[in-house]
Amino acid sequence: TAADDRLDKSLRTVLERADKALARGELVTPAGSSAADLYRQVLAKVPGEPRATSGLDKVVGELLTGAEQAILANRLDDAARLIEAARGVQPDNVRVAFLSTQLGKERERVLLTKARQAAASGDLGKALAVLGSGNDAASGNTALVAEARRSLEAQQVNERVRELLRLGSERLRSGALTEPASDNSRFYLESARALAPRDPGVLRLSD
Repeated sequence: TAADDRLDKSLRTVLERADKALARGELVTPAGSSAADLYRQVLAKVPGEPRATSGLDKVVGELLTGAEQAILANRLDDAARLIEAARGVQPDNVRVAFLSTQLGKERERVLLTKARQAAASGDLGKALAVLGSGNDAASGNTALVAEARRSLEAQQVNERVRELLRLGSERLRSGALTEPASDNSRFYLESARALAPRDPGVLRLSD
């Protein structure tokens, strides 16, 4: 064909190697002899060469199909690796952008589920730590996660205030108004007031 006429024997050999690498599933590794690298070698010499262009499309297609399957199987790290590999081949590919968004949503869902489970067991600190672990580019920076974090932080403060007020009441009943230091009614009330000055329980005890 006219396209083949543009390729010398060495480039035709590279194309054949690329096709074989594609067939073996060596899409982006090993470096230098992967299907993607070999097709790009041809395109560097003959821009727009149809077989090499089509080959790269197939490489990206297989990577992203693998990423879709990994997301469905909840293998999110595998999905991220495949999406990034595809991005490295075709940065502007529409499916790369779409699957990146899907991966972010799935990571967010997993993050929120883990946080809710920790909160339900009464471990608010762990729940907040889970949400904090998602502060990367792919997850943890969405409005949903931020709102969940704010809610848990407020819940954590409320629980701490309740505990301080309980201790303050106990010390008041036992007559420990100002002594011993750091373990008396006034100390616990002031601590609760510092955390939540408008809390009804704090205001009630302050009267």
